[in-house]
Amino acid sequence: MFLRIFNRCASTATASRPTSFTFPQRLNRSPTAILESLNSCVQTDGGNPAYIFMDDPFLIPTSGHEKRQLALSKASGKKAARWIIDRYSYAFFHDVAAPSIPSYFPSYTFDEKEFIEPDETTLYKLMNWNKITKAYEIYKKCLENNVDISTTCKYALFDLLCIYNSENPMDTLPPEEDWYRRELNETNQSGLTKRTWKDNGLAEQMFEELKLSATSVEQKIRLYNSFASGLLKYNYAEKAMTILDEMRQNKISIDLTTYNYLLRSISSIKEL
Repeated sequence: MFLRIFNRCASTATASRPTSFTFPQRLNRSPTAILESLNSCVQTDGGNPAYIFMDDPFLIPTSGHEKRQLALSKASGKKAARWIIDRYSYAFFHDVAAPSIPSYFPSYTFDEKEFIEPDETTLYKLMNWNKITKAYEIYKKCLENNVDISTTCKYALFDLLCIYNSENPMDTLPPEEDWYRRELNETNQSGLTKRTWKDNGLAEQMFEELKLSATSVEQKIRLYNSFASGLLKYNYAEKAMTILDEMRQNKISIDLTTYNYLLRSISSIKEL
């Protein structure tokens, strides 16, 4: 009897089984998707010290002086490691990270042969390695040699000149050292702001150049907002207000970045 029931159930299951199968679509996931998923399951424990101070239980700092000393010691170790990587670059060639992390490798050293016949690729390469002033020099050389440079590349270079005040960006400090140095600067500033924008620098020269060739509304919005943001970032409120007035007269809208810098500089603007 049980055998008949089993055979009947088996035949019913076979009859109802679908004849075709559709594979589900593949989901594109990032290389860190698993880590992100695990991170979403872990909550912050407010009772433990900050992650930077996690060490041997007997070495966890308890006072402000000990925390500062430990944080700056770790920052010093990172800077020493970076010096070794750049000094002995030939020893660091094996890439095991996926995706690759450029900051873990020595800084790229440019050869003067790359600048004999520069093109847009050379410009992007220089910008990617934060050689901003050299990129502007090569940009002018490309114009002299009638090398075509796309509008996208021109505006990317102009953005960097405004962001870094016509200079190459300084080496990024370890976050621990940057935090304590910023705290020290805020203590010593006493609420005073100093204008550090470079008058008639590379950014201003390129602004006047692109201003003549900007035809579309999008180009004008990007050009003026980048320039105004740079002026406000480096505390040149007088000229920034002149640019903003010009934008208002020409009906050029202000983007979010410029608006945020404008709010930050409101105290300087009140003094005008």
